[in-house]
Amino acid sequence: MFYLLEQQQAAAALAFYQQYYSQVEQINYPILTAGFNAAAAEALLQQGEFAAASELAQRAEQSLPGDRNDPAVLSTYRVLTLLAQAERNFDNLLRYSEKRRDTELAIAREKASQQLAYQLASGEARLKEQRIQLLDKDNELLTLERNLYQQQAENRYLLLLLIGSLSLILGLLTYRGLTRSKRYRKMAEFDQLTGISNRYHFTEQAQREITHCIRAQRPVALILFDLDHFKQINDRFGHAAGDWTLQQVVLSCRNFIRHSDIFGRIGGEEFVILLTDCTAEQASMLAEICRTALADIDTSGYQQQFKVTASFGVADSNQAGYDLSALLAAADAAMYQAKQQGRNQVYCPATADGAV
Repeated sequence: MFYLLEQQQAAAALAFYQQYYSQVEQINYPILTAGFNAAAAEALLQQGEFAAASELAQRAEQSLPGDRNDPAVLSTYRVLTLLAQAERNFDNLLRYSEKRRDTELAIAREKASQQLAYQLASGEARLKEQRIQLLDKDNELLTLERNLYQQQAENRYLLLLLIGSLSLILGLLTYRGLTRSKRYRKMAEFDQLTGISNRYHFTEQAQREITHCIRAQRPVALILFDLDHFKQINDRFGHAAGDWTLQQVVLSCRNFIRHSDIFGRIGGEEFVILLTDCTAEQASMLAEICRTALADIDTSGYQQQFKVTASFGVADSNQAGYDLSALLAAADAAMYQAKQQGRNQVYCPATADGAV
């Protein structure tokens, strides 16, 4: 909406507001609700609808949490300042200008604090690296001194030299073996193209989380989605475009997935998300957010113009139980229904009408 406002497309911003406001209310996240209302108020202000803009701006201010300094807070005070200026209400203009300035200063202070913390951490890392380099040089000098001493030693020390050399070689081989083992394990567990779990690793993690949920009697939901007409992208623009698309899909979805959720690529263009402590209705909302994000991927960055959409299927433990295979089968059936109904949508049998 803010992007549309920057482009002076107030009508499009209001249409977006009307389309998604009910979903924003269901999420019940005050800072999101405030920002949504503030953006709509600014769109109304651009169209000259001062009364409606004032009402939405006041509603946005009432939704603001008192302990957050967020761009949504800044947007709310900006539109209230513009309204006060348009109404020539100098008391409100002064009050909201001060709040807007205080919010800008608070955000600037937070950014400065984050940058300072980053610089301190970077300095510590460089210091540690320098210390390691010094230790490496000390080790090299010690090795040279030891070799010189061994060359000048008598024959009775040759056996000790041999044993020491063998021990060093064995230690190096052991270290390399451990390093290669870790690297091979990572290659075996994660998808090399997108960086998320592959089918094997996803199954292993999902089974472990489901076991915990069974013990704690917590719900589990699963989202399965498949890119629509992905083969056409490969055929028309090449496999490099297909690989780029898969990477953008993962980057878009990761913006909305929790750290506790398990995200995996289990097929060429097929992805799965396991969500603990989550019902089918909540998972459907997340799936709809991801679906919208995928549809909004800007492919012009790849110097090609094509549309990215996906069909989503949702299932949960209330529907399919706690068996991973059953959850995958139920979500796959739901995804098939989404494709049958026209693709680029979310289907969940547990919701009232099935499709979202």
